[in-house]
Amino acid sequence: MNEPQKEKEKYGNNKKNFITFIIVFFITLMIFYNFITMHYATDTYNIINRGYEDYALKYSLNDGRPIMCLISLLASRMHIPIEGYIITLTVMAIFISCLNVFIIKNTVIKFMNINGKKEWMILIISYVIIFNFTYLENMQFAECMVMAISVLMNTLVAKIIVEKNKNYITKSIILSILSMLCYQGTMNWVVTLTCFLSIMKEKKLNKEVLKNIALSATCVVIGVICDLIKLLNMTQNRMGSIKNIPKNIYYMFSSLGYILTDTYNLFPKYIFILYIIALISIDISKGSLKLTNILLIVIIAIATTFAPYIFTKAGLGTARMAFSIGALIGLLILYCYYNIPNNKKLKISICVILFTYLILIIMNYIYIMDEHKKVNLQDKMESKIIGQMIEEYENENNIKIQYIVILYDGNSKAYYENIKNSSALCLRSLYPEWSRAGVINYYNNRTLKEPKETQGRYIHVPKDKEFDELTEKRIIFHEDTVYYCP
Repeated sequence: MNEPQKEKEKYGNNKKNFITFIIVFFITLMIFYNFITMHYATDTYNIINRGYEDYALKYSLNDGRPIMCLISLLASRMHIPIEGYIITLTVMAIFISCLNVFIIKNTVIKFMNINGKKEWMILIISYVIIFNFTYLENMQFAECMVMAISVLMNTLVAKIIVEKNKNYITKSIILSILSMLCYQGTMNWVVTLTCFLSIMKEKKLNKEVLKNIALSATCVVIGVICDLIKLLNMTQNRMGSIKNIPKNIYYMFSSLGYILTDTYNLFPKYIFILYIIALISIDISKGSLKLTNILLIVIIAIATTFAPYIFTKAGLGTARMAFSIGALIGLLILYCYYNIPNNKKLKISICVILFTYLILIIMNYIYIMDEHKKVNLQDKMESKIIGQMIEEYENENNIKIQYIVILYDGNSKAYYENIKNSSALCLRSLYPEWSRAGVINYYNNRTLKEPKETQGRYIHVPKDKEFDELTEKRIIFHEDTVYYCP
């Protein structure tokens, strides 16, 4: 093929990729309609209540996320409304995530020399790898964009390590550090994807695969060390004590079964396990695939997800820390699709698993986002009821309420009774410590403060003074303070 023909083919491929990307991006925007038309995570009320600057310095920077800190400080300087802030970051997160889909697709196609109709299958599989069932939790937060960047950086690190081009070690370390400065919770992804791509390229578990896994793990460790360096005398909030390691390991293993079966309440119960069993069964059925390969991918995905909990239990049970587990079904589909022999029945089986999984993810996304918006509405309604009661008390007693204390009793609930989903997306904003005052202030245009002695911990009402349902008895007024039991 001469040079003009090569250039023409390259231009045609780039044009096709661009058009396909735009289609995928807009389809994804439609799926996330409930998020890009504004929604409120519990953290959103915390941002509103504290203001961009205070939240950036006390939360983002202290949690080792300086890039998110800078974004929030910029939003503060530009006086961006919270609606514009959340919607813009969500759209950008979707764009970056779709870009990640295409990077995985193109990397796989390059490694496996795939073309033609199979490219569409690889694209769909790559889509469910990134937009897996755990990823919905990432997308609810204002940090969704830096989370998406972190996942993308880790994808690039894995790609660079396996390709081994010039200065690949230096590039991998730099990108790992940048990924960690965006968000630490996706660190498991780089090791998992490196393992997967290495096995796909080498066809078997060998020294090269192990070297790549070791290098990716080293990059993660370097990134963690850089992220833990004290900045402006600020220390990490989420690190635990060394003496807690044995307890953390026990807690980790005791939680493993529940997490894999209940899947953070973001996916139908036991379905994740059933998909994994089905894919491993396809491997075993023909004996054509290396069982050690597929088991290694499963073990690495789970082990790297749980590894950080050796040092701290913070985040255990949250889907945003388990991207590798969420991506596992897609990775196994891709492995089986590429490695199974030319057997029509097995190909059909893989296609059935893929498309049922894709449909299930999309339907589940839409369902949970709809529940999330219902929670937003109920938070608003209850907050306004509280605000009205405060206003009546102020008018009757000629006093201004300045403080709010949140109490908890046996009737306090983290979820509304009419909301069926019990994931982090459907948590009542009136319940958690970080959002409870913010949601009341936001919908009533108030600046109620929580007394310092009540911040950061739960206060429980004595049993003989339990509140009734949300009526006047669930709220107690004393001088300039309101006591509320959610």
